[in-house]
Amino acid sequence: MERTLWTDERIDDTVARIEARFEQVEARLDRVEARLDRLEARIDDLYRQAFNFAIVQFTALLGLFVTILLRT
Repeated sequence: MERTLWTDERIDDTVARIEARFEQVEARLDRVEARLDRLEARIDDLYRQAFNFAIVQFTALLGLFVTILLRT
């Protein structure tokens, strides 16, 4: 059975490859985090728009109700 010797050079090369891979993973995670931040902002905008729409609808219904009450 052949024994593999790990020289300092081989260890350094392996560590360099591992570090490069971690850097790639970190870069991808940064991109994912940025996309999640944009998605969160879009969801907040949708909630805000829905709330504003509900306020408008409530105001319109209240106005209609008051108009009906005043006419009777």
